[in-house]
Amino acid sequence: MKTIDSGQRMQGRLMHQLLPVLVVLRLAFLVAAILLLAILLLAGCTQVQDFLNMRAPEVDGYSPRGEQLELEPGTPVRVRFSQPMNAARTEAAFTLERDGVPQSGRFGSTGRELVFYPDLPLHHGYRYVVRVGTDAEDLHGNSLEQSFSAFFTTVGWGSLRRVVEQFPLDNSVIESPRTEVLLQFDRPVEKARLLKEFRISPEVPGELQLSDNFTRLRFVPHEDWGTGRYYQVELGSKPEEQSGPGSIAHLVFGFRRESYPAPLTVSVLFEPSGVLAEPTPGMVSGVEVPDDIRIQFDVPVPPATQSRMLSLPAAAAGTVRWSEDADSVRISNLRLEYGESYELQVNELRYAFLVDGPRFRPPEVVAVSYRIDELSPVVLLEPFGSLVLGHGDGGVFEFELLHAPDTSLDPGKVIEGVSFGLSTGAGSIAVQSVVLSPAVTAGDGASATTKVQVGVATSLTGDPGLLQILVRESIADLRATSAERDFVRRVNF
Repeated sequence: MKTIDSGQRMQGRLMHQLLPVLVVLRLAFLVAAILLLAILLLAGCTQVQDFLNMRAPEVDGYSPRGEQLELEPGTPVRVRFSQPMNAARTEAAFTLERDGVPQSGRFGSTGRELVFYPDLPLHHGYRYVVRVGTDAEDLHGNSLEQSFSAFFTTVGWGSLRRVVEQFPLDNSVIESPRTEVLLQFDRPVEKARLLKEFRISPEVPGELQLSDNFTRLRFVPHEDWGTGRYYQVELGSKPEEQSGPGSIAHLVFGFRRESYPAPLTVSVLFEPSGVLAEPTPGMVSGVEVPDDIRIQFDVPVPPATQSRMLSLPAAAAGTVRWSEDADSVRISNLRLEYGESYELQVNELRYAFLVDGPRFRPPEVVAVSYRIDELSPVVLLEPFGSLVLGHGDGGVFEFELLHAPDTSLDPGKVIEGVSFGLSTGAGSIAVQSVVLSPAVTAGDGASATTKVQVGVATSLTGDPGLLQILVRESIADLRATSAERDFVRRVNF
């Protein structure tokens, strides 16, 4: 019995010693539980959560989504985020664009989803772009990780107008400095859209012309395409920018103007006379009436610029023939008149020339004289002068004519061309003989002189009158060069 009592007494003393320890442990457990509860409570609304929520928000999805969508008029646009967002900041960072124009509307926001109700319904045939910038923030001030952009299209969008024929072709080489750009569409296009979506780089001033059925476009440049330059034509909007009905399929092509060395004028030669012309201010002389003009260049002249290289003499236009190599040109069949001056323009240089070559000098009466017989003095007949006209064998008239050297007058043409006439009531006069002296060439070789003696017979009434002497322009030399005009001399007798 003593043994049992002793053990109980020892157990009791042990429990009495452990009791304070158990009390301390229980108090520690209660404190820990209280602290844990406080942390859980603070995590929902204090900076503790800010520390625990540092991850940037992301866009999880959006609607409407897709292409060629059939949407109800009041359909809103929704954007879902990975975590609840700050409504004011997110709404400010949101835009909805139609044809590049931001749309107005009102917002509705519930936590992770932003809802936008456009003021204008989502129409058919448009492309809409949804954008959310990085200014959008979640409830903890974290900005959107990266800007968001997406699009959707409504029914009717994508009915693109396409180019089925074009000129110039892509990467082609043009020759003409004013080549027109031609585009043929498969369907009518809107002129306003073309003006907005047709671009040429580098820019060239010009005019856009649309055919009556709105299917063919012509661009007419107002300046030359630069030689050797490459030009890019862009039409329509890029796929990500296309919107609205009547959109034009995006097209890009280019061409360049062929580069030629600038031609230099080597010579301007009159043939067959052999006169070599020089640019003004000098006047070139010695050109013959039937001359051709032959122009030589140092390099071939591009066909597209040939017509602009020459400006023919006024009132003397002829036939222009370029050589096979296009480095020379001949102008023939010019309507040149003796004694006249002309101006020719070649490659922006001017050449003035006078048609006074001696070989085709027209016959010209320079003096007329008269004597009754060989013993009588010679009288030089001046316009409206006077003379004593012999009766019967009426004397001899002598004509002095200048004409081309190295040739003679045609006697038959002279006989046909000389005539006389008396005023009414004064009598009559007739040619009895015509004698031509040999032609005498002038010392400078520029002309020759032939004297023509014409004997006449007269029948006079004795009354004073007026004598008319006529040498018609039909007189000619043996080269068939005729006078330029009639010669008329009137004298009193």
